[in-house]
Amino acid sequence: EPPEELIEKLSLLKGINIISRRLFDIFDKAGLANVTLTENGVDTKLFSPIEPVNTNPAMPLVLGFSGSKEIAKHDYLKGFSEFIKPLNELPNVRVLELGGRGEQQVKREGMPALYNQIDLYICASTSEGFSQSVLEASACGRGIVSTRVGGCEDLIEDGCNGFFINRNLEQIKHMVSRLVADRQLVRRLGENSRRIVME
Repeated sequence: EPPEELIEKLSLLKGINIISRRLFDIFDKAGLANVTLTENGVDTKLFSPIEPVNTNPAMPLVLGFSGSKEIAKHDYLKGFSEFIKPLNELPNVRVLELGGRGEQQVKREGMPALYNQIDLYICASTSEGFSQSVLEASACGRGIVSTRVGGCEDLIEDGCNGFFINRNLEQIKHMVSRLVADRQLVRRLGENSRRIVME
């Protein structure tokens, strides 16, 4: 429950726009009448499945990650070095970094092609508002493996279009190994991701 002082200060505002159902429910139950839920969206024409998810068990399961990791604090918040990069050590797994930074940064129009090179998108963040990358990967028909952060809790139906993970490397490796062994499940997660985003 939010602190009373916060609710008092927020109630003085003309309006508050919230992008997460979970946060909307918290503030609505706390008595704020000036809140509006506006969930993030994604251009489903631009971000769409071009390539099918790879179901060949002889090929590596490709996990995608997008986010800032060059600054130590960002790397920690995104969990890249600690929880995502080590997944490359698993048999038949490859982590693909999407998007780049600085001069290497891919423009928005080029991102759908990158999402279509992966089989699953992984988010190991400590916090998110509503991850645009998660929405874009979902729209491209990719399943999501994510910590319980921000809008991911609104988007992911555990076991339907993705799975929730804790920031525990052994648990994450166990989940990814399970998915390496069940490529039809990976395909279904992606199909359900696209359907849920379209809905």
